[in-house]
Amino acid sequence: MVRGESDLEDIVAGVGIEPLLRDKGRLAAIFGGKASDYEGLNEPKDISEWALNGKNEAQKRIGKILIQYIAEQMGRAMACLINASWGEEWQLER
Repeated sequence: MVRGESDLEDIVAGVGIEPLLRDKGRLAAIFGGKASDYEGLNEPKDISEWALNGKNEAQKRIGKILIQYIAEQMGRAMACLINASWGEEWQLER
Protein backbone atom coordinates (compact mmCIF):
# COMPACT_ATOMS: atom_id res chain seq x y z
CA MET A 1 0.00 0.00 0.00
CA VAL A 2 1.22 3.50 -0.81
CA ARG A 3 2.08 5.63 2.21
CA GLY A 4 -0.87 7.75 3.28
CA GLU A 5 -3.50 5.48 1.73
CA SER A 6 -6.08 3.55 3.72
CA ASP A 7 -7.84 0.45 2.62
CA LEU A 8 -11.60 -0.04 2.83
CA GLU A 9 -11.38 -2.06 6.04
CA ASP A 10 -9.46 0.76 7.76
CA ILE A 11 -12.11 3.29 6.79
CA VAL A 12 -15.08 1.11 7.74
CA ALA A 13 -13.53 -0.02 11.05
CA GLY A 14 -12.59 3.50 12.08
CA VAL A 15 -8.89 2.65 12.32
CA GLY A 16 -8.08 5.22 9.67
CA ILE A 17 -9.83 8.08 11.46
CA GLU A 18 -8.54 7.41 14.99
CA PRO A 19 -5.23 9.29 14.49
CA LEU A 20 -7.19 12.26 13.15
CA LEU A 21 -9.44 12.28 16.23
CA ARG A 22 -6.38 12.54 18.48
CA ASP A 23 -5.16 15.72 16.73
CA LYS A 24 -7.72 18.37 17.69
CA GLY A 25 -5.81 21.14 15.89
CA ARG A 26 -5.85 19.19 12.64
CA LEU A 27 -9.58 18.49 13.03
CA ALA A 28 -10.22 22.21 13.43
CA ALA A 29 -8.04 23.04 10.43
CA ILE A 30 -9.83 20.54 8.19
CA PHE A 31 -13.43 20.84 9.38
CA GLY A 32 -13.54 24.34 10.88
CA GLY A 33 -14.01 25.76 14.33
CA LYS A 34 -11.57 25.74 17.23
CA ALA A 35 -9.56 22.82 18.54
CA SER A 36 -11.52 23.07 21.79
CA ASP A 37 -14.75 22.33 19.85
CA TYR A 38 -13.45 18.78 19.38
CA GLU A 39 -12.67 18.01 23.04
CA GLY A 40 -14.41 14.82 24.08
CA LEU A 41 -14.28 13.42 20.57
CA ASN A 42 -11.81 10.61 21.16
CA GLU A 43 -13.08 7.43 19.48
CA PRO A 44 -14.93 6.71 16.24
CA LYS A 45 -18.04 5.74 18.23
CA ASP A 46 -18.17 9.27 19.64
CA ILE A 47 -18.83 10.62 16.15
CA SER A 48 -22.24 8.97 15.81
CA GLU A 49 -23.14 9.82 19.41
CA TRP A 50 -22.39 13.48 18.74
CA ALA A 51 -24.40 13.46 15.50
CA LEU A 52 -27.41 11.88 17.20
CA ASN A 53 -27.28 13.19 20.77
CA GLY A 54 -24.78 16.03 20.89
CA LYS A 55 -24.88 18.27 23.96
CA ASN A 56 -25.21 21.30 21.72
CA GLU A 57 -25.68 22.24 18.08
CA ALA A 58 -21.91 22.48 17.49
CA GLN A 59 -21.41 18.86 18.57
CA LYS A 60 -24.29 17.70 16.39
CA ARG A 61 -22.88 19.63 13.41
CA ILE A 62 -19.37 18.25 13.94
CA GLY A 63 -20.70 14.68 14.21
CA LYS A 64 -22.64 15.05 10.97
CA ILE A 65 -19.66 16.59 9.14
CA LEU A 66 -17.39 13.73 10.23
CA ILE A 67 -19.95 11.10 9.20
CA GLN A 68 -20.19 12.77 5.79
CA TYR A 69 -16.38 12.75 5.53
CA ILE A 70 -16.23 9.02 6.36
CA ALA A 71 -19.02 8.29 3.86
CA GLU A 72 -17.14 10.17 1.13
CA GLN A 73 -13.96 8.20 1.86
CA MET A 74 -15.89 4.91 1.79
CA GLY A 75 -17.49 5.92 -1.51
CA ARG A 76 -14.10 6.66 -3.04
CA ALA A 77 -12.77 3.31 -1.82
CA MET A 78 -15.76 1.46 -3.27
CA ALA A 79 -15.38 3.30 -6.59
CA CYS A 80 -11.72 2.24 -6.74
CA LEU A 81 -12.65 -1.35 -5.91
CA ILE A 82 -15.30 -1.43 -8.64
CA ASN A 83 -12.93 0.18 -11.11
CA ALA A 84 -10.18 -2.29 -10.24
CA SER A 85 -12.49 -5.25 -10.66
CA TRP A 86 -12.81 -4.31 -14.33
CA GLY A 87 -9.08 -3.79 -14.75
CA GLU A 88 -5.92 -5.80 -14.83
CA GLU A 89 -4.68 -8.10 -12.10
CA TRP A 90 -2.12 -5.56 -10.85
CA GLN A 91 -4.95 -3.10 -10.14
CA LEU A 92 -6.75 -5.66 -7.97
CA GLU A 93 -3.61 -6.18 -5.89
CA ARG A 94 -3.45 -2.45 -5.16
